[in-house]
Amino acid sequence: MNVGCPHCQTRYELPETLLGPGGARVRCPKCSQSFLVGPDGVISELATAGPPAPARAAAAPASPSSAAPAENVAPAEVARRVLERLALTHGTEIEAAIANGKLFSEHGQRLIEAYDEYRRAVGKRTDAAPFRDALRERWGVDLTPHWGE
Repeated sequence: MNVGCPHCQTRYELPETLLGPGGARVRCPKCSQSFLVGPDGVISELATAGPPAPARAAAAPASPSSAAPAENVAPAEVARRVLERLALTHGTEIEAAIANGKLFSEHGQRLIEAYDEYRRAVGKRTDAAPFRDALRERWGVDLTPHWGE
């Protein structure tokens, strides 16, 4: 789906598979303002400022082929590890795409594959929130749904 930031009018490709049943809160990589994208693609501004700048934690390498984490690892840690591996292989490209407003059009499939890896590791019925939180921490991409706002 093609969405536009209501603050700076920059246009982005946002794969519908990244939206939850309540839509998602998205942070514009160009102007850093947040806005809501409803599950039907309707965009609305948030009353509050955007999320804090993304943390740039150093990647702790894990073997790129290891999809399954150690037993009893919290979902948040699994999500961080999955995104760390993605950053090791495509981090520079992803950051450039964020800066150019093309994250989802250029790397949406990689993000979906990372999410699928996370779900395989922690269980398909797991909550998506830890993955969304890790994505926000790593690259400032906020896909948190906000129902009723």
